[in-house]
Amino acid sequence: MSSALNVNAFFLIPYLSLGTRDCSYFPGDIGFDPLGLKPDNPAELYELSTKELQNGRLAMLASMGFIAQELVNGKQIIENLQA
Repeated sequence: MSSALNVNAFFLIPYLSLGTRDCSYFPGDIGFDPLGLKPDNPAELYELSTKELQNGRLAMLASMGFIAQELVNGKQIIENLQA
């Protein structure tokens, strides 16, 4: 019982410290950029993050299409590609 309580408390920790962020925080920017690809201009960073979100959404739609095709004809995705 106490381990379940510890796990629940672990997931609540980020929500307890919401008021401690400064105004310069940008969602998703955790300061990890070993290759130096992050733009210095905030407008460029916003545009880049928007493009990344749109590409992710497009990839999710594509995967839904693969799954729908597999459900409709009963063949696995690889079998459809080889036909």
